[in-house]
Amino acid sequence: MSTSPKALSLFQMIAYSLGNFAQGVGPAIVIGWLQYFYTKSETTLDGNILREGNAFLSYATFGFIAGGARLMEAISNPIYGYISDKSRTKWGRRKPFVMFLAPLLVSSFIAMWFPLYPTTHIINAFWLAIMLGIFWLSYAGVVGPYLSLLPEITPYREERIKLSEIMGYFEVGGMLVATIVAGMIIERFSGGLNLGLLRIADGYKLLAIIVGIITLICFWLSIRYINETPHNRAKEVPFNFLEAISNTFRNRLFAPYVASVAFFRIGIDSVIISMPYLIVKVLGKKEDLAGAMQGAVIVFSLLLFPIVSKLSTRYGKKLIYNIGLLGFAIGLPLFYFTQSMPFLGSIIINTLSLFGLEFRDPVLSKQIAHITLILLIISFPISTAFVLPRAIFADVVDNDEKETGYRREAMYNGMEGIISKSAAALVPVITTQLFSFFGATTERPVGILLVGPVAGLLVFFGFLSFSKYPLKE
Repeated sequence: MSTSPKALSLFQMIAYSLGNFAQGVGPAIVIGWLQYFYTKSETTLDGNILREGNAFLSYATFGFIAGGARLMEAISNPIYGYISDKSRTKWGRRKPFVMFLAPLLVSSFIAMWFPLYPTTHIINAFWLAIMLGIFWLSYAGVVGPYLSLLPEITPYREERIKLSEIMGYFEVGGMLVATIVAGMIIERFSGGLNLGLLRIADGYKLLAIIVGIITLICFWLSIRYINETPHNRAKEVPFNFLEAISNTFRNRLFAPYVASVAFFRIGIDSVIISMPYLIVKVLGKKEDLAGAMQGAVIVFSLLLFPIVSKLSTRYGKKLIYNIGLLGFAIGLPLFYFTQSMPFLGSIIINTLSLFGLEFRDPVLSKQIAHITLILLIISFPISTAFVLPRAIFADVVDNDEKETGYRREAMYNGMEGIISKSAAALVPVITTQLFSFFGATTERPVGILLVGPVAGLLVFFGFLSFSKYPLKE
């Protein structure tokens, strides 16, 4: 029986994939919980009147700060990529970025959860803008070079798919921490935690400290056991910055690939951001259920990883990835019907009722069942987004080497970053504006419900784009 060629041991693949846990967990927490943390207001009972307390920032202020920080990250990606491709050190072109920028990434991640003023204040806006800006800038400097190692450390198609699958598992692990575990910690330690003379004020801050430490360890371990290939002529990239950008877009594989990634990112981030509002504001439940719902779609997707990997090996990455994009575009708009017409949940609950099962709150049960079934529907699309892009990216870079003669992984990561992160920067702007104009409260929830249809439309553009991907497998 023939075996596929290998460049990496299983241990090396696992060690390298730890970086994907690190690059997934922090941003997922920032995307999924930071907006809610800064803009939520505590509801208290004053006599017979429910009063809303003060948030740290308004929706609009947070949205523009978060969007601006992501835009800074996007712009920095090709700059990091260009510098990394041109670097030449005894540790290689990529490892120094991961080693020395990871501590800055972690420090800013922790600091952003400690606003300086207890209520809405401009000081909080400045603090968040600085810390979130540093976080996303250092994130770009760490993750771009880290991901740029993949096409270099293994040239084999099946091993790249397998490594991408393992990386997907670790990224899912990070997202599970950012959803289920995060929701549990936030709820369990909502009143704070005393550690001797040290007091941590709430679960958000405790979560940030724990995740920050784990992130640093994982990034450092990811580069410890893999080696960059020796310096060679293909790494002597002669292009100046503008030439490097121009040559990237001459690669006919790049544009349809990067557009699909950008729109996919908008869809995933929209689901993560809107879930706490959907659960707490629309359904009236607590943050731990929001975390469980966020985590549920990740678990569902995780179970499908081997299937996505096998289908891609058999039928090609393009077909399976495009099926994922189309399924995501169809599934996201269904969230709009959660409150007024949860028809998917009604089918489930009514069917279970035929077997004698009773529900104390049939309406709420139908709404939760509706959300759960949507998460099942979009789990395969999200699974393709975890497993396939890195393997497709390696094909894009290989094609560039055939056309130019040079290895420019980091520049491609950088250009992917500026496009996909610019798209991601729109998500907090879109969601906060929808909330501001159409409402994001129990009485006026339309802004929350509109997130799904808007995101679904944008993901459909990603499907149209990747349909034009020219590589045949």
